[in-house]
Amino acid sequence: MGNTLLGWAAKNGHKGVAEALLGGKDIDPDKEGDDDQTPLILAICNRHEGVVKPLLGLEDLDPNKSNDDGRTPLLLAIENMDEEVVEMLLGREDVNPNKSDEDGETPLLLAIDNRDEGVVEILLR
Repeated sequence: MGNTLLGWAAKNGHKGVAEALLGGKDIDPDKEGDDDQTPLILAICNRHEGVVKPLLGLEDLDPNKSNDDGRTPLLLAIENMDEEVVEMLLGREDVNPNKSDEDGETPLLLAIDNRDEGVVEILLR
């Protein structure tokens, strides 16, 4: 299938390109590309916080849209032990901090399993 242009920019950390694309018309920020990955998921998995921020600034973005394994952007950020992205995600009121993946793993359970005290504290606020 291939990635969308926005997905490619997100995956490769090209913040300026992503922002230019997001400023254009007819850009779907949730359009999936390779392996059913959205641009947000690609940016998170590849640790490109600079691309995550403008994506999360979009009102029409679904920050809970999961990949083909049912992993949400929040679960993937926790998996990466990326407190900055976890904070950015939880800064949106529409992020579900309790949404589990297909195996029933919740964000809090994953953070505890990772022994990531910082993320556990963030989730318990």
